[in-house]
Amino acid sequence: MSGSAGPQGPVPIANLSRRRGRVQRTRKRDALTILLVPHSERPPVSLRLPYWLVPLVSIGLVIVAVVAVVFAVQYYAMQHRVNELLAEQAVERVRQREMRATILSQQDEVRSLSTQVEGFKAELLSVRRLSDEIRDILGIPAPTPAGPSTTPSQTPSPASESQGTGETPVPMGGRLVLQPSSRSMRVAVERGNEVVGMRSAVPAEMQSLQELRQLVLERLSRIQQDDRGNWEALQRDLRQWAAAPHAWPVYPHPITSEFGYREFRGTYGFHYGIDLGVGYGTPVHATKDGTVISAGWQGTFGLAVEIAHDAGYSTLYAHNSVLRVKAGDRVKAGDVIALSGSTGNSTGPHVHYEIHLYNTPVDPLRYIDEG
Repeated sequence: MSGSAGPQGPVPIANLSRRRGRVQRTRKRDALTILLVPHSERPPVSLRLPYWLVPLVSIGLVIVAVVAVVFAVQYYAMQHRVNELLAEQAVERVRQREMRATILSQQDEVRSLSTQVEGFKAELLSVRRLSDEIRDILGIPAPTPAGPSTTPSQTPSPASESQGTGETPVPMGGRLVLQPSSRSMRVAVERGNEVVGMRSAVPAEMQSLQELRQLVLERLSRIQQDDRGNWEALQRDLRQWAAAPHAWPVYPHPITSEFGYREFRGTYGFHYGIDLGVGYGTPVHATKDGTVISAGWQGTFGLAVEIAHDAGYSTLYAHNSVLRVKAGDRVKAGDVIALSGSTGNSTGPHVHYEIHLYNTPVDPLRYIDEG
C-alpha cells in the first residue's frame, strides 16, 4: 500500500535523502578547505581544517609575530650596544697608549731626578767632610744639627728603578686600566722629600761654613807668617794650636798686664804671662783637662797651681789665696782649682796666668778664644 505510514511504520526514502543532504552541508560548514595549487603538473593539494582550529592558528601566528618583533628589537639594541662597546674599547686603547707614554715619560723624569739628587747629596757630603776635616784640624767640635738629618738613605738606584714598566693593571668597570705602580710613586715622593730636606739644610751648611771661615781666618792670624805658605807646617801649627788651652781662667777677666816686656816696681823685665785683675776670692778655673803637677807656695808666685795638658802644654795660675787641688789630681776644663788673692810678689788681688809649650812660655792671648 502507498501513502504515509504511521508512527511505527518505515521512513520514506525521500525523507532519508533530505536528512543526508542536511548532514553533509552541516559537515561542510564546520570545516575550512585550503587548496594548494603547484606550478608544476602535479595535482593540487587540499588541506581541510576544522573551523575550531582557525582561532588557534591565528593566535599562534600572532604570538610568532610578536616574538619575532621582540627578537628583532632586542637584536638591533644589542647590535647598537656592541657598536658602542667597540667604540669605547677603541677610545680606551688610545687612552691607554697615551697613559703608557705619560708613565714612561714620568719614569724618565724620576730617574733623572734620582740622578740629580744622588749627585747633589754626594756634593753636599763632600762639603760636610771637608768642613769636618777642617774642624778636626782646628780642634773645633762639629755643630749640632738643628733639624732632621739629611744623611743619604739607602734608596733604589736609578738602574733598579728602570726595571719594569711601572704600571699596575687595576680592574675598573669590567676592564683593566693601567695605573702607575706604588713603588714608582713612592720613589718620586721620597726623592721630593730628600730635595726639600737638602734645600732646608743648605742655609744651615752655608752659615756653618761662614762661621768656619771666620774661625779659620781668626786662627790663621795667630799662626806664624812663615808657616802660612807651607801646608804641612800650617797643618801642624793649626793642630798644635787646636790642642792648646783656649778658655779664660776667671770671669770677668780684665787684663791689667800683658805678655812681654814691662816695668814693674822700677825694674824693666819680661812678663811671661798675663795679669787679670779680679777681687779676692774669685773662683779660678782650669782652662783645659789635665793633671795637677804642683799646688803650693812657689816663691814670688805665692800660692800657685800648675797643670800639665796634652800636646806639650802646661798652665800656671799664681797669687791665689786658697788652693782647691793638690798634686796628682785630674781636673776637667772649668773645674775650680783655687780662689784668687794677692800672695807672693803682688801689688793687689789678681790672677797671674801663663801658658807653656814644651816648658817655653807663650803668649796666652794667642790661644785664648774671645768671649
